[in-house]
Amino acid sequence: MTDFYEDFKPIRNRIRRLNIFSSLDILFSMMKSKKLAIIPEAAEFLYIHILIYADAPVAPKNEIEIWNKILPELYQFKDRITAAQIDKDVWRWMHTMGLNQLKASHNYYFNLVFRYYTIFADIKIAKHIEQRLGLSYKSYFMCGLWLHSVFLKTINYPKSHFTRKDHGGEVALAHMYRTLELLTIPLEKLRSDLKVSVTYDDDIFITQGYPHVTHPVFENGGFLYCIYPDYLIFQLTAGTYYLADIGNNDHQLAKAFGDGFERYVGIILEKVNVQYHFPIKSETVYQLNRKKGQLRSSDWIIETDDAIVFIECKTKKLRLNSKNFAKYHDTLDEDLQQMVNAAVQLYKVYQHYSNNLIPSLPYAPDKKFIPLVVTLEDWFAGSPDTDKVIQERIEVIFIEKGIDITLLKKYPFKSYSINQLELDVQLMFSYGFVEYFRRVHEGKISTEERENFSYIDYFEEEYEREFIDLLR
Repeated sequence: MTDFYEDFKPIRNRIRRLNIFSSLDILFSMMKSKKLAIIPEAAEFLYIHILIYADAPVAPKNEIEIWNKILPELYQFKDRITAAQIDKDVWRWMHTMGLNQLKASHNYYFNLVFRYYTIFADIKIAKHIEQRLGLSYKSYFMCGLWLHSVFLKTINYPKSHFTRKDHGGEVALAHMYRTLELLTIPLEKLRSDLKVSVTYDDDIFITQGYPHVTHPVFENGGFLYCIYPDYLIFQLTAGTYYLADIGNNDHQLAKAFGDGFERYVGIILEKVNVQYHFPIKSETVYQLNRKKGQLRSSDWIIETDDAIVFIECKTKKLRLNSKNFAKYHDTLDEDLQQMVNAAVQLYKVYQHYSNNLIPSLPYAPDKKFIPLVVTLEDWFAGSPDTDKVIQERIEVIFIEKGIDITLLKKYPFKSYSINQLELDVQLMFSYGFVEYFRRVHEGKISTEERENFSYIDYFEEEYEREFIDLLR
């Protein structure tokens, strides 16, 4: 394990000469500015270490001069770490880099909010969240989104703005106080907790689970501060999964959670399909013989003139160690196996389909099979290297179980996070699935073409109706 602390000390010594609040204002301006752009990992690194080390009671007169020295030193420092990581394990470096970038900014937070809003609507899950958090998930969403709407525009705001009046309903004062308890942390505690959390090894830029993520708002002198409003959205949505301990098997919520995600994917498919009118079927049950009992197809099935698409939805999350550079060997292999198992299941179902063993799904030999695995969480899934690792493992299972390996080569699977799928599936429906994947394989869909595509907004109207109108 490489120790980078000595390399970091010159940067730390400069940060110690800064004032916390003045520095946060400068950092916030840089993050918002196109001219003074700063890469997300560097911005977050500075945010954390300004909170830990900035000691000056007021901003020094040469503040800008100090900043002008810190930034190039920080980029050089990051480049040295990157070079060392690539030398150690280039695939792992790509994986952690991807996760870090995805964490820095959620695309289409309307979708993220409605994704979990859909999942949490299950009666059993909703009741569990209310018991664990002390307020309903709807109240938590409403109060959290009010905070988010304010901190999209400013770095700090008086706490009294949120607590001086009881607005009743989902944003009743008691609900807002509880939301603030869940999302905020006193500045001094945040500073001390961050100091315990940071490492100066290969994971120096990996911050999943850090206290500034789990508590994205800090409080000081009657003011609330938030430089990362995206983390507010994360805590309301995916963060609630952890906060309410939904993944604990003792609560028996895995099926309800998985069903909610499948339901959400179905909503996305139907919204995209409005103008294309492809047949979309949900999971179908079938039976090979009495001894084996009932079997299930993929979660969603789409048929076009030249393709049959099987989509398997997985809510399994990467564990924290799997996201780190130094510790991933402990858990990543096991976590990736979940993806492998999901992909193998799709090929098994296709074998039954191609042998005409699924009565509700007659075999069409002229249609190309397209197997897709969709995950709830961003795994950096879908990158060539990740899919290659998974495919190699699938091949081993095919050989062990005597499954025809040519099936895998003829119909290679593709993995997507739901964030990726929500964009790419619009292109799939527009081009047709076979044509889309042909173009992807041949590199014939340009960045410009993707950027200029006329994407639909999935939940703009719903978001306005369910949240904005009520907040007004």
